[in-house]
Amino acid sequence: MGNRGDLHDIDGRIIRKRKSGNRRWIACSLSNDTGWRVPFDKPGHYTPLFFADEATAFAAGHRPCSQCRNSHYRLFQNCWRAAFVLPKAPSADDMDTALEAARIDAHGNQITRSMPLADLPDGVFLTLPEDANAPVLKWGEALFPWSLTGYGAPKTAQKTCLVTVLTPAPIIEVFRHGYRPATAISPELCS
Repeated sequence: MGNRGDLHDIDGRIIRKRKSGNRRWIACSLSNDTGWRVPFDKPGHYTPLFFADEATAFAAGHRPCSQCRNSHYRLFQNCWRAAFVLPKAPSADDMDTALEAARIDAHGNQITRSMPLADLPDGVFLTLPEDANAPVLKWGEALFPWSLTGYGAPKTAQKTCLVTVLTPAPIIEVFRHGYRPATAISPELCS
């Protein structure tokens, strides 16, 4: 589950656009080991967003919540520290500021970049040149097409293929330094 702050009023009307100044884009869990459960849609606090899996939340520019997903947050924080060669673990504010700058440009458009497929770690979302509107998840040697109904049968592309990367750059570096996002890829698709 994701959180981008309060996005609508008590009547369900959108009160903030995508670029709202709320840089706390976090990926929460529906419950945690303590038994604490997320209160859904609490007006004035936040509007829950639901993702298919952690890889999808990261592609949107979210990071793990430090409260309900603390062990994931700490791992993400330590991988961030290694990725950017920092003397100490970054604060949530440091990471959120960097992620905000890497998600959306000054005109409110998603920031993407072109890279060779071979340069990308597992867990990254991208589009292939032949279909810029069809996101796929790179996992191992396979590319899993994403849709609202789940991941499709894997396909492949040349490693030298120039792809459009959707996952924000700082998150890609965190993946390169050891964080492996959870995915909802069906085991039967992997065999």
